[in-house]
Amino acid sequence: NVRDAVIAGYADVCDMIRVCDVDFDMCRSHKEQLEYINNRYELFIDVDTVKSELEKMSYHDEYPDEQKLAFLCDMIKKIRKQIYNKEQLKNRVKLWKR
Repeated sequence: NVRDAVIAGYADVCDMIRVCDVDFDMCRSHKEQLEYINNRYELFIDVDTVKSELEKMSYHDEYPDEQKLAFLCDMIKKIRKQIYNKEQLKNRVKLWKR
């Protein structure tokens, strides 16, 4: 199920960031998390759109169309890549060990 994979992928990205920076736990909503990700990893995520889609899937059990799912999968891959590219070696080692 691609929808569940997107939700799990986003949760995994959040866990990766927590390994690198405990301050991420201060983010209390998807919007705050996405803004943090944008700023820390220099991404240009449309925060409101992504937040809306994640919340629909997470809290309302909606199944987005294939195009939105593909967009979200791609976004998660880009975030993951940026985490590995932007983090210091010690944090990358922590990520590999988790």
